[in-house]
Amino acid sequence: MLALHPCQAPNNLLQHLPPNRLINPTKHTLPVILRCTILGSTRKRLTIREIYAAMEEKYPYYKTAGPTWKQSVRHHLSLNRLFEKQPRPATDPGFGSYWGVNLEAPPGTKRPRKRGRTGRDGDSTEQETQPIKKRGRPKKKSGKGSDQGSDDDSDEEEAEFESEDESVYPYEHARRIAEVKRGSASRRLQQQQESAQLSSQALEEQATMRQQCSDAVSTSLKLSGQLADAQAEITSIRATLRHTEAELGEERRRRLDAERQAHYEVRLRKAQEETLQAIRGSLFQSSNCGPSSS
Repeated sequence: MLALHPCQAPNNLLQHLPPNRLINPTKHTLPVILRCTILGSTRKRLTIREIYAAMEEKYPYYKTAGPTWKQSVRHHLSLNRLFEKQPRPATDPGFGSYWGVNLEAPPGTKRPRKRGRTGRDGDSTEQETQPIKKRGRPKKKSGKGSDQGSDDDSDEEEAEFESEDESVYPYEHARRIAEVKRGSASRRLQQQQESAQLSSQALEEQATMRQQCSDAVSTSLKLSGQLADAQAEITSIRATLRHTEAELGEERRRRLDAERQAHYEVRLRKAQEETLQAIRGSLFQSSNCGPSSS
């Protein structure tokens, strides 16, 4: 068995240990376990239900220990001066007060009780409007439904234990309720103002977007008109280009025909010159042969 104090054992160590190595909380007193549970929380204070949940999470022993240990927890919280009740703030929603640890508590564990004193005429000095709290444990039901009856009684005791502020301090409770209502009304008004501001901003943005959309539509129409004009101009330029290309082709054909005709004429002239030279040569020879023979 591990020889660790419950205040020194971290939660992750308890979670990773096997069941036979878990710390047995019965070796420590319940006030020590309560003090470690409350001081081990982040806020250093817990409600009665949060104390139950934290003890069951840190010490699995209490999950199967039955409902009687919850009565012991309430008993120690009420009677031990080490634990003090802290009222729940008006801005903190929920039910039930918080329990903290008073490290500066005087020596001794039992909290002194305030009992009503009677005057000379036998009347109590306490106010008549202050309700009287019932003391003692409720009787357990016998029979088959004893377990269910004990659970119901524990739930009723928890509700009565958590609503102690309402019964003992009725005016303080009413004041806290009024403060909560005023805070909720102010928050509701602030939310309404924020929603109205957001809606006005949304309407302004919507109007701006509509104006931008109309400007974009007009710009797109202008661009589409300019594009149509450009396409028409391109079409006319293409037609002119095709006509010019056709004229150039015709001119090229005429030039080729002219070149062929000129070449033919040159060859014809050469042939005629050659024929003329041949005729001249024959005439010259004939003229030379005539005088010699005579």
